[in-house]
Amino acid sequence: MPLHKFVEPVLPEYKFGIVVVFAIIIAFCEAIAQCSMKYYALDRAARSELIVLVGVAGYIMVALLLLTSYRYEDMGHMNMTWSCVSIITAYALGFLLFEEHINHYTIMSVALALSAIYVGQLSDEPSVELILDERCD
Repeated sequence: MPLHKFVEPVLPEYKFGIVVVFAIIIAFCEAIAQCSMKYYALDRAARSELIVLVGVAGYIMVALLLLTSYRYEDMGHMNMTWSCVSIITAYALGFLLFEEHINHYTIMSVALALSAIYVGQLSDEPSVELILDERCD
């Protein structure tokens, strides 16, 4: 059964909501994969091949979810939103799980990622010229 048959019942009805839901789920799968690889790289998993397989499985899920998301959104917009959510997730997990350093540049980067998501979703809104043209008709 195709993956989109499972996700359609839980998707919001508006396009930006669908993009955000996919971006969050994809970023979550990617975060699992990245954390698995980081644990392996730091020898916290005693070099277990299982932890590497978890990472690979996470990236396979990312690919499947991206494939499904393209039924609902263009590639560029989906990738931009996912990348920004992924940046925020990676910084947060790096700080919380691996005690990675965050400074004011990091905070500005996260703010810019949030801004990119906001500005990107404006492309789904009808343009002002289009609205004005419709009102004049």
